[in-house]
Amino acid sequence: MRAWRFCPGSNAGIHGEITVLDELGVMVFAGRAGLFDAQVAPQESIELTFAIPPIHRPGRYLVQVDMVDEQHCEFRQAGSEVLEQDIEVR
Repeated sequence: MRAWRFCPGSNAGIHGEITVLDELGVMVFAGRAGLFDAQVAPQESIELTFAIPPIHRPGRYLVQVDMVDEQHCEFRQAGSEVLEQDIEVR
């Protein structure tokens, strides 16, 4: 195991990734978190904050959160589970 290196740019390092899908599976938002300099050693943790813009259309949405190694792959592609949460906008 090696440390995760977070970087300010979106083309290098490790970041958190969030996707919001509508009821039809159409992406309505995608974003990143962890765009700062940090190193997280094995067995350590880090807290990331994701910002989602207001969703003005009522309905059910699926929020997915994953980690991504910008020069390699999304963690789900390597077998990691994606955090998923259903939300309802009224």
